[in-house]
Amino acid sequence: MTSIWAGALDASERALVQLDRARSVWALFAVILPVLLLMLAPTEWSSNEENYFQLAYQHVAPEKFSENHAIFDSAKARVVAETLLGTAVKWLGYEQAHFVLRIVLAVVYAGSLAVFFSSLEVGVLGSLLVIAVFGAMGEQLIGGEWLFKGVEAKAFAYSLLFLAFGIANRGRWLAAIVFAAAATYFHFLVGGFWTLMLLLLQLTRQKNVRTVFRSAVIFAGLMVPLLIVVVPHDMASLAVSVPSQGPSADSIYADRGAEHVAPFKTRWVFWTWLPGIVLTVSLLGVLAGLHRRKFLPPIGMVAITVLCYLLLALVIAYLDRHTNALSKFYLFRPSSFALFLSITAIVLAVARQCPDDARFAMALVAIAFVTVFVSNTVTTQVDIIRRLPAIPFARELIGAIERNSAREDIVLIEPIHEMRADFARLHRVIPRPTLVSWKFAPTSPADILRWHDLIERRERFFTDGCAALMQPPVTL
Repeated sequence: MTSIWAGALDASERALVQLDRARSVWALFAVILPVLLLMLAPTEWSSNEENYFQLAYQHVAPEKFSENHAIFDSAKARVVAETLLGTAVKWLGYEQAHFVLRIVLAVVYAGSLAVFFSSLEVGVLGSLLVIAVFGAMGEQLIGGEWLFKGVEAKAFAYSLLFLAFGIANRGRWLAAIVFAAAATYFHFLVGGFWTLMLLLLQLTRQKNVRTVFRSAVIFAGLMVPLLIVVVPHDMASLAVSVPSQGPSADSIYADRGAEHVAPFKTRWVFWTWLPGIVLTVSLLGVLAGLHRRKFLPPIGMVAITVLCYLLLALVIAYLDRHTNALSKFYLFRPSSFALFLSITAIVLAVARQCPDDARFAMALVAIAFVTVFVSNTVTTQVDIIRRLPAIPFARELIGAIERNSAREDIVLIEPIHEMRADFARLHRVIPRPTLVSWKFAPTSPADILRWHDLIERRERFFTDGCAALMQPPVTL
């Protein structure tokens, strides 16, 4: 009996070690895909998706939206993503488009991550461990960022960036720059920042300024069509960012998105940022220690650079706390991708220094952590499916609205729980213009000023009561 048990353990050990050594793109894709499908399962909408899917549909079908619709933003930076998402909504409808695009995003992410991990020679268990640790840490350091929580322009940009870094690790720099440019078309800030980091990686690997400059020129050339569309429009909009009276568009935007862009807006906001700041400093110390011992892979140096940048961005944000002129550039957006690269670098460094005798123990640790993470994610998704609707009377509400108002009449929703997806959904399912929502803040300066004015009018309306006059006039 003892010999049978020992034989089973030996077989298990060999199987785990062999699994950990599986590093082909297809093996990684086959294992990562189920995890990503679970994390991105279309069981519910995020509040951001409620915003961006409607913006995208408005982009391709403006005739479907009243001038008093709560969704409005004339900014052109998301033109590629909005065209693709809006076309999906036009062909499939909101619910089916959301379902299909969540699945598509999971598949795209799994493929790009497989290429990325394979290029670094991270095995199956190591790759799953990185994803599990990243998910357990909330997917970000500071600024409320994430990678795997829904369908947005930035999510597709990040998936293309994983592919770009994976291809770059194999020395195919021209192809990497092309994919980085594609990421920038999906999200200008995400793609632009991480293309700079890709060029930095090329410089550290090749140590040839001329080839890096050539890559930069190619990237700039690929960006020309997007810049022709975006820059003239958005520069014209900047001219109205400082009104003759009242707060500027930058100040309004920073107030609205302080959890993302303005850590020093108030003491309370800074207190919520503090744990992430401590984590950023700690992670930088770990990576610096590995670098000092020459254990850190090149991707770890990119992570160190971005962590240093995040700390510098905190200083810049503090100096900018009165004007908030830089808030619209989302200085802390690299937080999530930086965390992912940092975890990857640490796992890779430990794996390379781990002796063969300890590989089985490392594999068991990875299996245990991944199992707990997957179990918790399954529980979360099941709870979402079983959860009763937060607004059980929504159907009756819509029926009453349709009976008591005309198609273009404004229906004003009381400002409560506006950041929650189930309440943001009301603006999509109520077949009437709802005028304004705290959640649906635009990015164009002119639209920000209009949005802020409507928010203030709505606040006065609900404070003073229905007897107060409001323009535009509200029916319900």
